[in-house]
Amino acid sequence: GLFNLLFRQTLTDLYTGVRAFNRSTLPLDDLQSSGFEFVLELSARLVSAGVEIAETPVEYTPRSTGASKMKHVPEFLRFGRRLITLRAQLGGSRSR
Repeated sequence: GLFNLLFRQTLTDLYTGVRAFNRSTLPLDDLQSSGFEFVLELSARLVSAGVEIAETPVEYTPRSTGASKMKHVPEFLRFGRRLITLRAQLGGSRSR
């Protein structure tokens, strides 16, 4: 979605998976976000540093009980603002 548009990527799921990279690639002390926004910032900083993010597909099983606690519209607006700020701070991707 918006991350792919702003950072010229083709990722399908930013929030699932493990990220592995050499510490010298990205100074972690510079990261300012927490919670779900941390994933946005980490991913934006990695692709802006020219790191290619590779994905391995996973299959999901639908939730069998309960409901999501995520408030979709407010979360989308907050994440959107954060992504636009990161894009302005970091510029675009150097990869792809």
